[in-house]
Amino acid sequence: KKVIEQRCAVTVGGYSGEDGVDYWDKAKWDTELETNQVIVMTSQILCDMLTHQYIRIEDINFLIFDECHHAVVDHPMRLVMKHFENCPVDDQPRVLGLTATLLNANVKTSRVEDTLRELEITFHAKIATVDELGQVLE
Repeated sequence: KKVIEQRCAVTVGGYSGEDGVDYWDKAKWDTELETNQVIVMTSQILCDMLTHQYIRIEDINFLIFDECHHAVVDHPMRLVMKHFENCPVDDQPRVLGLTATLLNANVKTSRVEDTLRELEITFHAKIATVDELGQVLE
């Protein structure tokens, strides 16, 4: 949240479980969404908002998932992405998934390719990475 506030001329709301968001109603969330241009929260909070219909996936412009390699089985990131299934493609938000470690250490060598494809399917995306650190620094 701090980095976005420092580098972008936008209003930013940051939310975590410590803010008591589990007890907020739609009116409270509507106020927060109207007040802020950028919302920073855990994927679990967004998942809950979507489940309770406090927000619709098509009302979101851009989603950034950090540590996206965790989006397997029933992780909240994966559950958020399931909301794309009932949303027309033209109304879906753009998605950027970030990770320093594309795969977690639990993935067996024989499952690497399948796991990467599963992440691409989950995020409706293609994985892009660099071969050499020098490519990033150029």
